[in-house]
Amino acid sequence: MTGPDLRAVIVPGFMPLQALRPMALHPRAIARLRRGVALARARGIPNLLVSGGAVHPEGTPYVEADEMAEWLLRQGWPPGGVLRDPKARHTHTNLRNAGRLMLERGWGAALVASDAWQSFYIASPRRSGLHGRSLADLGYWPGAVRREGLRVTRFEPSPDVFRPGPDPLDP
Repeated sequence: MTGPDLRAVIVPGFMPLQALRPMALHPRAIARLRRGVALARARGIPNLLVSGGAVHPEGTPYVEADEMAEWLLRQGWPPGGVLRDPKARHTHTNLRNAGRLMLERGWGAALVASDAWQSFYIASPRRSGLHGRSLADLGYWPGAVRREGLRVTRFEPSPDVFRPGPDPLDP
């Protein structure tokens, strides 16, 4: 479904919990970026919103959103069509922070381009445990989700995303 309300494709970063050394971009993050670019081009969506902080391994100097944005620019994506969330540390905060950026711009919905595992995690939050994690960490669920494909989920943020969170690195 395309429409005037779809103004962005969200691409969450990826770095494994067990990463042993700092790495600018993991191959799975690059695959997500490629999927996001292809989806945006196919649907005529002008913005890519990359989301991810400096998370794994602890002390890494690499901020996923910045590295992903630089990758997009090297691929020729227009600079004005790249939005960055450099703070998110988990999937539910990827959604929350993307929701904040979206609502600030008046965007009602976006597509999340990811891999099959994370798409299930997002699109089936009660079965996957993401809903419970979000409630425990934030006190709310960040918005409505609907699976649109094996690796694509539609996300419509809730105004609750503006409630501050408890993580000082990603409030």
